[in-house]
Amino acid sequence: MEHIKEITDLGVSVVFFDRICESFPTTKVTANDVESAFQAVEHLIQQGCKRIAYMYVLQNFSIGKRRLEGYVKALEKHNIPIDESLILRCDQDYEGNYQLLKSLLNGSNRPDGILSPVEKMAITAYYVCDELQLNIPNDVKIISFTCLSFASLLSPSLTTVVPPAYEMGEKVATLLMNSLEKKKYKLYNEEIHLPATIIERNSTRLL
Repeated sequence: MEHIKEITDLGVSVVFFDRICESFPTTKVTANDVESAFQAVEHLIQQGCKRIAYMYVLQNFSIGKRRLEGYVKALEKHNIPIDESLILRCDQDYEGNYQLLKSLLNGSNRPDGILSPVEKMAITAYYVCDELQLNIPNDVKIISFTCLSFASLLSPSLTTVVPPAYEMGEKVATLLMNSLEKKKYKLYNEEIHLPATIIERNSTRLL
């Protein structure tokens, strides 16, 4: 982060948003990823899910770690044991991720719910379910973090956790404008968390 420090040393205001550097001393604006993942898992539990898989991507980013934290906290609240076999550590290898999920869903003790932290993995789950002839949501329910505008057009329509992208951008712009216009305005070393929104659709609805 030395290059960013060089910028701030010149008096340039810097604000992080979404994927942040936690160690850099400035204001960071993010979605409330822990609480959002918690609510997503709790939504699946309310729909009757007892074995919930988490497709763990973005493992080296705070955003991925916080969503995993929310997943774990929701299970703990509802006294559901943490099963490491349900935490799929995915990467950029599409075929590898596909086979990993296929193996899990083809097993004798498959999950009845899936939380995907990115839309790409949710689409992978749809393809795997189609190949294995698993019905969504009767056999497995799926919820995903996404800003996809066509989530409602999937079959079945995808229940989504929608990060507050517009609100984050607006907040960042306001902070930067204030720092430019008001010489005494200080960007504190703090994190500002904005709430996401769950939009329930057919991929998690009880039928």
